[in-house]
Amino acid sequence: RPLLHWSANERWHWSRRSSQQGSACRLPACILLATVLVWPCDRCCNCSRRASRAPRVSFVPGAIYQQDSRRPTRPLTRAVGVGREVFGQLNFFAEEGDVDAALKEFAQEQERGKRTPGKFPWTMLYNTVLKAMANRGDFVSAGSWLDRMRDERIRINGKTFGKLMEAAARGGDVDLAARWRGDKLAAGFSADAVDANIMMWAYSQAGQIEKVEEEFERLESGGSYVELSSYNVVIEAHARLGRAQDAVRWLSRLRNAGLKPSLYTYLWLVKVHATAQQPGAAHTWYTSMTKAGLDM
Repeated sequence: RPLLHWSANERWHWSRRSSQQGSACRLPACILLATVLVWPCDRCCNCSRRASRAPRVSFVPGAIYQQDSRRPTRPLTRAVGVGREVFGQLNFFAEEGDVDAALKEFAQEQERGKRTPGKFPWTMLYNTVLKAMANRGDFVSAGSWLDRMRDERIRINGKTFGKLMEAAARGGDVDLAARWRGDKLAAGFSADAVDANIMMWAYSQAGQIEKVEEEFERLESGGSYVELSSYNVVIEAHARLGRAQDAVRWLSRLRNAGLKPSLYTYLWLVKVHATAQQPGAAHTWYTSMTKAGLDM
């Protein structure tokens, strides 16, 4: 059967059997094991964006909610946002990064809003279109959409700037993302952990590991609650550069903060040690992952 259809036990026994056949087999077995583990996760996160010609990413800042062991799980409606309930079809296209379909749906919702007596969530409507542009990484269209919001006197809030930052980060323009964060602060909105995650992820994609750690330290020293996702971004940044020891060091900081590693955390630890030709360490982290009940 194809490797991706193997069960967890089959992957475990296959890797164990391969490791017993000598040092010549251990490294290929471990690297392939890491590929089997990490690739499906990355593929599931990006299959919809590939269809919409969006850039491939393995971490979606502010969009993936990972449960924190130090506080109760948040309600689903809070995690996904009220926009899904109000503009269901439009939000679906926005999450897919389908800007063209989102604009068509926006036109219909706009006409409905003009006919609706009383208050209408105009800012939310425009922000949902901006969300589609952010998921696609189309920061040029996002900037034009911001100009349209200002021309039509649509109220701009903190989430507007957050989507602008995300569009720039996905599009690979770190400087533009930083500039829009500055505009957010200048407009009187406060920075939050989501903004920090976006900037850390953007710096990670650019290979600027020092900037990633600076953003984290600024977030932590500012008194904000540092969630598991923030630690995971730093661990991913080190793993992408093949810095296995630094990734493990940040895992220790994660645990010292009272947090528990997630499946996402372990996958990057397995991958960085496998690509660093350390099959024993990769196998150890995979074992720790399964013992924690986080096997895929």
